[in-house]
Parts: sequence; C-alpha cells; structure tokens
Amino acid sequence: MKPAIYKTLAQKSGEKKFTTGIDLGLPNQVALLRSNANVLEQRAVTLRKSLSDIEEQLAPLRKEVDALRQEVANVKRAVGETRVRLKAEESHVPRDADAVAARQRDYEANDRAWTARRAELSVKEAQIHAEREKNTPLKARIQMAEQTFETAWMELRAKEQLLSDQENTFIRATRQQASEAGSYAALYRLIGQQLTTADRLLEDHDVSRRRIGLNFAREACRHASDAAEDGWLAARICEAYLWPHLDLADYAAGSKERTFDVLQLCRSIFLARQETDNAARNYALMITNAPSAQHADTTRLEFADLLEQIGRNESAATVLREIREPSLLAAAQEKLGRMNSGARP
Repeated sequence: MKPAIYKTLAQKSGEKKFTTGIDLGLPNQVALLRSNANVLEQRAVTLRKSLSDIEEQLAPLRKEVDALRQEVANVKRAVGETRVRLKAEESHVPRDADAVAARQRDYEANDRAWTARRAELSVKEAQIHAEREKNTPLKARIQMAEQTFETAWMELRAKEQLLSDQENTFIRATRQQASEAGSYAALYRLIGQQLTTADRLLEDHDVSRRRIGLNFAREACRHASDAAEDGWLAARICEAYLWPHLDLADYAAGSKERTFDVLQLCRSIFLARQETDNAARNYALMITNAPSAQHADTTRLEFADLLEQIGRNESAATVLREIREPSLLAAAQEKLGRMNSGARP
C-alpha cells in the first residue's frame, strides 16, 4: 500500500524523495544533554560534599574558638569591673593604701588573663583561617562546576521545550503551507513530507514519538482529502497509516475518544468514495473502539443502513439486534420491521 502511495506522490509532486519536516535527532540530543547535566550536577554535589566534610573536621576547632570568645568576653567584663572598683577605692578619703593595692592587683590579674585569652583566641582563629584558605581552590572548583551545570541545565530546558513544541509547531506550519500552497504539486510535496516524517516516527521505540507519527499521518490524510481533493490518496492513508496504528491515538489508558475521531475521518472518506467494503470494515472498527455504549449503538444504526444499501440485509439485521441503548431501540426496531416487510428505506 505504501509503495503505491509514494508512487502517486512522486508523480503528482515531481519529487522522487521527500525530506522529513522535523529534527528527528532532537530526542537523542535531549537525552545526551540530560545525561551530561546529570553528570555535571553529580560532580558539583560531590565537590560540595568534600567541602562539607572538611568543614565538619573543623567543628571541634570552631567549638574551641566559640568557647574562647565567650571566655574573652567574660574576662573583659571582669577587667572593666575591677577597673571601676579600683577607681572607687582610689577616690576614698582617707585613702586606704592596702585596699588600693589589692584592687590594683585584681585589676592587673584580670588584665593579664584578658591579654592571654585574646592571644590564645587569635592563634585559634588564625588556625581556622589557614585551614579555610586551603579550601579556596576547592571552592573555586565548586563555583565553576555549579556554573557549568547551570549552563548545561538551561541548554537542556531549551531543547526540552523545542521537543515539547515540535509536534504542534510542525502541524501549525503544515496547515499554513497547505492553505497557502500555490499548486497541487506543492500540496503533494507537503503530504509526502508529512508521511515521510510519520514513517520515521512510527518506527521509534518511544510510544509518544510513534503517537506523533500517527498524528502527522492524520494531518496528511486531511490535506489529501480537503486541500488536494484526492479521495483515493486519503483512503489509502487511512488503510496504510491510520488503521494499523489506532492503538496510538489516545493518550490516556482506556480512552477511545481520539481513536473514534480517527475512524470517523476514515468513515467519511470511504463513504465519499463509495468504498463500501472499507466503509463496512471501518464501521466495525468504530463499534469496537466506541467510547461509550451510545456511540457504539449509534454507529450500529449507521452501519445497518450501509449494509442494507449494499444488499447485505441479513448482516444489517444482525447489527440492529445488537443495539441495547434505550433511546435507539425504537429506531432499530423500525428498521428491522421495514426490512422484514421488504419495504425500501
């Protein structure tokens, strides 16, 4: 079937081969970028963990420094208090030399202790500073790793957006091209491009990409039927592209809405061309893939009309007897009664 389709497209477009309309390598590009971004992120995480481990090793020293700072503050306060007491003692009249000497000794002892604690604190703080200075190259590597990851992440997001928009962008572009086509040859070239792209996508291992392939084939079918007014080509696309891939039409598990829509498109094309055998097969598929019992029974009524028109009354009666929808039973019974009486529809 497909060779006949492409032969027709080649004859009517003047093209022997058709190019694809999208960048088919985009999913692989996204996968590679995602892999690279993951590696870069893990590298940054590892480096940050190394720095965290080093900082953790400094925890005991930081604890010592915190304790020393508290001691320095306490001794400084004691120095201030003994200075105040010394001044007070010196101002007493009459002045008590022994008391002044005692206050002087207290003040000097506290001052020496304050000086000693400050010196000890300076040494410890210098140790921490020296250890942290050793981490400067590591911090620079972390900064570089994070910047590299950020750049890779932004590139990945941009490519993912392109991939996400790829289907709608192509469909919008082809619809515009179909509406603006200056010749039938241009339309057939466009349909050839759509089907070539669909063929490649339908071979993909990713179901979401195969579903896009089906959607592109459906668009090509519409363009063949409406813009090119080529019922034969539209019908062959239904047979070769849409029927074999109905399982891809719906996104949600258990849903049949989009599948039914695809089959409605094919039904109108087959009926317009009076391809009754294909129309009958399509009706059977519509019943099987109906999204509700009412949809199925409404389709059975239409199917029975077709079967009666082509002289398959027994099959039409069988289809009518399968109808169970209360709102359609009367119509089904009326058709059965008319068929049994031999009256024409």
